[in-house]
Amino acid sequence: MAVQKVHPARQHIDHRLIVRLRLYCITCLVMLGVIVVEIVRHKIGATLAAGGIAIGLVLGIVVSRMYRLSWDEQTTKVVAQIDWIGGGILGLYITFIFFRDWIFGHWLQGSTLVEFGLCISAGLMLGRVLGARRGISVTLQALGILVPTGETTER
Repeated sequence: MAVQKVHPARQHIDHRLIVRLRLYCITCLVMLGVIVVEIVRHKIGATLAAGGIAIGLVLGIVVSRMYRLSWDEQTTKVVAQIDWIGGGILGLYITFIFFRDWIFGHWLQGSTLVEFGLCISAGLMLGRVLGARRGISVTLQALGILVPTGETTER
């Protein structure tokens, strides 16, 4: 029977947060697969797709601030909670999602607009994962649970 090796920091992260980040990763990978297929089928140009992903990535990193990561002493885990700033970011995020077709519809039409929206969504998912991962690392480093890369624990 094989023993699964668990990263030592994972035991200090709330299970719901791990599940949420895994769902974002899976969704992002599926979207990126669809985008690659659409690039091959010439429904959207590679440059336009990369631009959409880049826009989504930047927005996703900002939106990842929606959840405030903190240390829960009772469970000894990093947990995510929405605070009032996060609520405001969530409101702006929802507004952008509803109006992105109108915003970009001035320059793109038809299936290209749909594919560009998919690129932005994939970038958003990836940005949220990267932003949350960075937040978790910063929190665990501040607590001394995770050693920053490049540093050694030997003295």
